[in-house]
Order: sequence, then C-alpha cells, then structure tokens
Amino acid sequence: MKKILVPIDGSDYSMKAIEKAKEIAKPFGAEVELLHVLHTTGHFVTTSSSSESVLSEIERQLKIHSEESLEEAKAAFKDTGISVTATTLDGYPPDVIVDYAQEHGFDLIIMGSNGLNSSFKRVFLGSVTNRVAHNATTPLLIVK
Repeated sequence: MKKILVPIDGSDYSMKAIEKAKEIAKPFGAEVELLHVLHTTGHFVTTSSSSESVLSEIERQLKIHSEESLEEAKAAFKDTGISVTATTLDGYPPDVIVDYAQEHGFDLIIMGSNGLNSSFKRVFLGSVTNRVAHNATTPLLIVK
C-alpha cells in the first residue's frame, strides 16, 4: 500500500477518516492525498450581472472553505513523518472522487460515513460515500 486518498469536506467524519489514514499510512510508509471537491458547476442560473456577482461571491467563499479545510487536515499530519498533499477539484463529488482515485492509481480511499449536511443530502441526493461505495473500483474504507 503506497497511496491513500482521503476525500474531505471539513466535517467531523472527515477528521475521523484522517485519523484512520494516519493509522494505516504510517506502518506502510504510504503517501496520503487529501481531496476536497467543490460542487459549484451547474447549480445556478443567472439572469443579471448582480446575480453573477452574488454567485461569484458564493464560489469565492466555497473556495476559502475548501482551502481552510485542507489546511486543517494537513495540520493533522504534522510531525507524523507521513507525506501528505492536498488537492481541490470542481465537479460532482462522487464522480470526481471515483475518477481521481482510478486515474491516479490509489491503493485505498478512506472516507467518513457522513459529511456536512448529511441528512439533507441523503434525502435528496444520496450520500457521497454511498455513491462512491457503489462506483469505485479502488478499495474503500468507510469510517464511522
């Protein structure tokens, strides 16, 4: 086991996945990549320039949240000796996670069982973790 992917969203479940990744990566000398997926495309239809400026601000705030989440997650690896990198991508989170893991040859994906606003998402969209579990060809460890 050389490469572990940990998709994060800033939730407590993400932090639990990070702790499990540290536990697994250390004895294997595995690299860990943290992935935050922004789902900004296709959400909004604008009809005026004022709407566009509001949407630009929303996207800017989402990017700030992503950067903060990744920095907090990277800090959890301080003084562990584990090589950690962080990436932000845009798109539909389950698809991006599955495709990224496969394209970059990860040996394992470690995810929290729920994320931010999980009850809302589960009712309307299905959980990201559930969709990754059903579509990933990479082994997946779900942390509760």
